[in-house]
Amino acid sequence: MPTDPSQNPEWQQVEAAILGSAVIYKSASLVIYSLENGAAAEFWSDGTAWCIRDPSWYRNYLERGQLYLFRVANTGRRYLLSVGACEFRNARNRTVSLNSFIERFPSAEIPIRQLLGGYARAQIHFNVINSWPAGALRP
Repeated sequence: MPTDPSQNPEWQQVEAAILGSAVIYKSASLVIYSLENGAAAEFWSDGTAWCIRDPSWYRNYLERGQLYLFRVANTGRRYLLSVGACEFRNARNRTVSLNSFIERFPSAEIPIRQLLGGYARAQIHFNVINSWPAGALRP
């Protein structure tokens, strides 16, 4: 008789990661997830140099603001945005220019601006306050 997968600890971890990864934006080239729990942070941090795979670091970052994972569809490359810490990093944990990223994925500009909407410090840090596209409505 097959066992119930929900009782398997490995399945529980995968399920927590799936449930803790809300899709915020999706296009043919990019998906943005919010990382809602430590299991999701650990899952998406696998193979990266990000410290958020450790539950205490994840909680520390989350206390400052939401964390978002950017996954490039055709390459699988991942980037991490911490709005509260004003950090945008690649998988090697190196700082990446958010504006350069937006230039590469222009259709994600408005969703990214919405993610930063409640964080004036992040808007200033990433220099996105005065560079709204012509005709766009500000939040």
